Amino acid sequence: MVNYISRGAKYPKKSFFNERKIIMKITKILAAAAACSVAATMLAVSASAYDLNKDLKTGWSASITVPAEEFEDATPDSVWTLTFTADASLAEKDGHNYWCVKPMINDTGWPFINTLVGPALSEGGDSYPVDPEATEIKFTIPAAELEHLQTAGMAFMGHGVTLGKLTFSDTDTLPAATEATTAAPETVEEVVEDEDEDTTVEADVEEDLDEEVVEEEIEETPAETTAAETTAATTTAAAVVDAAVEETTAAAIKSGNANPPTGVGIAGGIVAMLAAGGAMVASRKRK
Repeated sequence: MVNYISRGAKYPKKSFFNERKIIMKITKILAAAAACSVAATMLAVSASAYDLNKDLKTGWSASITVPAEEFEDATPDSVWTLTFTADASLAEKDGHNYWCVKPMINDTGWPFINTLVGPALSEGGDSYPVDPEATEIKFTIPAAELEHLQTAGMAFMGHGVTLGKLTFSDTDTLPAATEATTAAPETVEEVVEDEDEDTTVEADVEEDLDEEVVEEEIEETPAETTAAETTAATTTAAAVVDAAVEETTAAAIKSGNANPPTGVGIAGGIVAMLAAGGAMVASRKRK
């Protein structure tokens, strides 16, 4: 500070100090304004809304689009809220008594976004039915679809509803009912796995039974085969003996022998033939 006393000068005027106070106050005001601006920007990122205000009617001809910049700050974890008002009078009109929305990518062909997490698809898989007594639905957008929306934007069609606002928030959460719904397929898979295990056990039991039956058939077959072979051998031996007797008798008569073969001779031949047949059967069993 200048030493005015040593120079014999007077102190500065009072207005000099007032100007410094004014400058300090202005600086504080600007700092506060900057802080408010930052807070407003952060709030805009965590919660942004786009006014739709569009009656989609019932003819599937009305539509509205949302520009791509409305999706720039969103993430796959952002929870979107779409507000709407349902036309309750449609409940009495056959063929029109349903309410749904159809979000699409605002690109060639308007491809339907059927991967939203939260709402359930219609039976035809071409829209999201809404409760006519409700006023909003919540959902998240998968990363792939969100990336496309950030460059092309979104389009809406629907039936029986008037769209209000489309809002997203990084602090909101999906309803608990949605979480329970997404957990249901795991339970179904467990049941299917249990059923597969039961089926496998039943198949194993049936296979074991089949093997036992086959073994029993294999054990019974040798005895049956042996009996059949013995019968065939006996029949063959008898036929051979008869042929031999006839041939021997004929030869004796032709040679003038008045004493054809006796019963003892024939019996001996039969015994020999039977013995030969038994030996054949025994040799087959050993093989």
